[in-house]
Amino acid sequence: MLRYSVTFGLWLCTAVLSNPLFGHGTSQHLEFDHTTPQGLVEIPWQRQHIAKVVTAGYPDSHGLASFTDRQAPELQEIEGQQCIKSNFLSLDIDDKFAFDIDEEIQIKLLIDRKDSKYLFYAYDRAGKATAFETLSATEHSGNKPRLHWIDISLEQARFANRGMQGTDLSLTTRATLYPEGHFGPVESATFTLCDIQLLREHKPTSLPPTHKITLDFIDPETQQPTPVRVGLYDASGKSVLPNNQVLPLSFYSDKPHLHFLRSLIPPSQPWPHKNRYFFYSDGSYSASLPAGDYQLVISKGPLYRFGLYTLSVGEKKPSHHRIALSPWRSPTQQGWYSGDVHIHMSRQPSDNQVISQLLQAEDIHVSNLLEMTNLGGQHFQQYAYGDEGEYRDGHYTITPGSEGPRTAQRGHTLALNIEQPYRDDDQYFLYHRFLKDYQQQGALTGYAHLGSKEFNASWGLALDAPFGLVDFVEIMQNGALRTAFWYERLNLGERIAPAAGSDFPYFDQPGAVRNYVKIEETFTPNKWFKGLQQGQTFITNGPLLSFSANGHPIGSTLTPKQYQTGLLIKASSEQNPDLDSLETLELVYCGQVIKRMQARGDNTYHLNLSSDIASLSSGWLAIRIRGKHSAMAHSAPIYLADKFNRSWCPKQVDSTVKTMQQRLRAMAQLKIKPERELEYWQNGDIHGDFDRQKPALTSRIALAERYYHSLLTLFNQLYKKH
Repeated sequence: MLRYSVTFGLWLCTAVLSNPLFGHGTSQHLEFDHTTPQGLVEIPWQRQHIAKVVTAGYPDSHGLASFTDRQAPELQEIEGQQCIKSNFLSLDIDDKFAFDIDEEIQIKLLIDRKDSKYLFYAYDRAGKATAFETLSATEHSGNKPRLHWIDISLEQARFANRGMQGTDLSLTTRATLYPEGHFGPVESATFTLCDIQLLREHKPTSLPPTHKITLDFIDPETQQPTPVRVGLYDASGKSVLPNNQVLPLSFYSDKPHLHFLRSLIPPSQPWPHKNRYFFYSDGSYSASLPAGDYQLVISKGPLYRFGLYTLSVGEKKPSHHRIALSPWRSPTQQGWYSGDVHIHMSRQPSDNQVISQLLQAEDIHVSNLLEMTNLGGQHFQQYAYGDEGEYRDGHYTITPGSEGPRTAQRGHTLALNIEQPYRDDDQYFLYHRFLKDYQQQGALTGYAHLGSKEFNASWGLALDAPFGLVDFVEIMQNGALRTAFWYERLNLGERIAPAAGSDFPYFDQPGAVRNYVKIEETFTPNKWFKGLQQGQTFITNGPLLSFSANGHPIGSTLTPKQYQTGLLIKASSEQNPDLDSLETLELVYCGQVIKRMQARGDNTYHLNLSSDIASLSSGWLAIRIRGKHSAMAHSAPIYLADKFNRSWCPKQVDSTVKTMQQRLRAMAQLKIKPERELEYWQNGDIHGDFDRQKPALTSRIALAERYYHSLLTLFNQLYKKH
């Protein structure tokens, strides 16, 4: 047995003292890279068996992402040690020391007790997509040394360079991962690392002989290979490292071949293997593998059953496998086409075919690839917009759009199917200028992340929706369905469609959530966008649904004569058994559940509702679906108009208007918090920009206040007199 260990001493002292960046008691602040959405920076910190150390303004590695109180890293000298103070660090273990192993690795971390109380660490582990644990250190006091060694043991360490920028181990603080005060008193969001030691008990092994296999994934309708998502695992559960035949999915600035379904925040997306790493194939894949049995998982979005297979690889085993997919349902036969309204990938014309195949592997018919702006620049650029930027492959389309303006002060906006990006940094806080321009282009405009509480989107919505500048709101994302703010707008009689966006790479893989839009006759992207704007849509992460009122479908408006004598409601939902089972089907009227169908038993995959509803006043109706674990879906409304052609909800108008007025007053008192911006290091003088634009914003708020006052006055006049 050979033993590798890290010991320092004279070598370390020499390295610190000879570093030209450091003298006694000095420190150096590093800057985030303005050219990347993450703000990547490599830290000049050398240790044995550490190939590189990286951090970022918005780091995302091994399933951990840092958001709260982020700060640029700083190099410090503490008690003769060269230390790094940071929110988040990712370390690349030298491949010569360990690469693609499955062993227990002992690590010692030398940390500063004054700045490092609660830590998380995550690492590249064999057999799992994410592996993270917590560390704690006692506080520094007069009788305790400031620098303190902490021992951690990494079980089944793999170190196959699958983290951010090809790293293997990540460290961050509890306070960075969670909102301020989440665990009580505010903690330090930074930690200080001064040294690291690694110990490996290395068992020499010889590489076994390999055998070539070829896999073709067959569409049963065309009998041709079709793009799919693939999980391939050996007998121990390790994911097989794929070769260059797989489709590279851009993850921020990286292009990894292996990806994973996030599983840190339950309920996680379903996957029929405990190892959640996967890759994308264009329909065929060849590899050379050691002899043995392998588990193969195939998926192609929620409308296909999972393919689960055991492959036996060996000299006398079959080397070519044609594997047919098993469709579950085909809603396109009824005119329903899927789309993801929120995907981020940079794109040049040469990227179109690969990106299209990636999105076809998730069965997304309309993929909205959005540039992303802030006060300092833009990221995820598209090479062209309008017809020139659109790419089509049969019934699959890539369409360019924009996420911006986007600030933590008043929300993130989306614009779909744009002709040209609109840019005016001198008016960046005046969202209505951007939204008006996009609507004049024929684009659809909306608010992202509604209800997630990070970016004050409810304030921006209260300001812009009254003027018809909001066509849709993104209310399904990151394993959550958040309806409260959308319901408020519907209660005021506004016609706003629900939308679902993965926000890849920030949250889930493309298509994790999606809109289905009803299209009559032949599919075209423009018909899809028109159907979304008209509310002929439902959002889902799996369940399908249907819904009608007196025979009128989703998105319809019924006149008093069509509904006041009663309504026959017909609704249904069905769920792919591989993903979840159904729990409830609810009929929602003006935000309240008025009918509920409850599943009987644990394996319910169909729910139906057929009910006569007594006379209702004006308002809106929709269907909401919940599964036992992660499944969820929601229809766009069917509107019930009063004799004034308004679909407002009389019992909610007064209180909702007062809520909107309160939000506008809060917005008028807005205090800029630059650190809440995702790319805060890129925004320059955000205080000065806001101060210069505040008078115009204040005028716009006053205009919205007059609108709400007039709306409430009109409502009282109409309903008190009639």
